[in-house]
Amino acid sequence: RNASFHRCQMRYVSFDGCDLNYASLIQSAPDETNLRGAFLRKLRVNAVQVGEKAWADRLLVMELRTREGELLDIILGRTEYYRDNYPGPQRFVAARDLTLHILSRLWWGYGLKLSNLMMSGAVTVAAFGALSQWAGARYSAEQSVDRTLTWPQSFYYSLLSFTTNASGDIRPFNEIAKVLTSLEGLVGILFLGFFAAAMYRRLAK
Repeated sequence: RNASFHRCQMRYVSFDGCDLNYASLIQSAPDETNLRGAFLRKLRVNAVQVGEKAWADRLLVMELRTREGELLDIILGRTEYYRDNYPGPQRFVAARDLTLHILSRLWWGYGLKLSNLMMSGAVTVAAFGALSQWAGARYSAEQSVDRTLTWPQSFYYSLLSFTTNASGDIRPFNEIAKVLTSLEGLVGILFLGFFAAAMYRRLAK
């Protein structure tokens, strides 16, 4: 832990239950994204082995961000290595994986940031509420049949649909409203799964 590392070449290094100075080691991580990702992965596994959960989480974020950089290198064919080893079809796969990585980071911060997840939930509720206004969704509400909801009612109904906690005072009437309600309910169930996983990870620290 007291060792310092300066400009070390650590392209192929393994760690097994070592008590390390992670802050110093990271400065010697390889520049190449593929080697850097492998290096950070080995550091993270070591941190888990010795019970350094805070560092394990920090290293996980670094590893995933490095993976995004590697995928971008593959897509763009930045070096001869990527151009030779990743032909056209694999670049399309890399583009898909990069999109999923970015969505995971924005949606819930790789499972490490509840604030990201709560913001994503709020944006989803607002988006479905606005979509019901713009898409011509019709509802039964307050003794009236086949009407467009007001903006406050749209956001209220969107929140109920998202949390799958419909009270029955507003019901979808036309096909557009039914489709939006069903889709938001599915997204809400997925959100609750993400939220439970993030809470478990936080409580397990």
